[in-house]
Amino acid sequence: MKTITTLLLLFPLTTYAFDQWSDADKTRETVYLSLHIIDWGQSLDIAKRPDEYNEDNFILGNKPSVNRVNTHFAIASVMHVVAVHVMPAKWRPAFQYYWIVIEANTVYSNYSIGLRMNF
Repeated sequence: MKTITTLLLLFPLTTYAFDQWSDADKTRETVYLSLHIIDWGQSLDIAKRPDEYNEDNFILGNKPSVNRVNTHFAIASVMHVVAVHVMPAKWRPAFQYYWIVIEANTVYSNYSIGLRMNF
């Protein structure tokens, strides 16, 4: 859902570009999705141990269910790829790097408090 909000704020419908993906675009998206999947697994760890941890993602709520976590992360994954695909190629690096930094910080923070991937 955070990706949907970003799309609505950054891209009017008339800016859809559908430019070809460069190898660098593909690499950045792979890095983002890898971190996103780790974050997904860590959020599942929270969902499976609700007495030990709270989720900080306000969209998921403090004590999300496994189903809610899976639905959120699946939709966010697809929406991120769609966002990258429809934006002009010149904007892709900034958008992708921004979300890579967000996900890397989240994964590191989660790891540092003891969360692990729990698929």
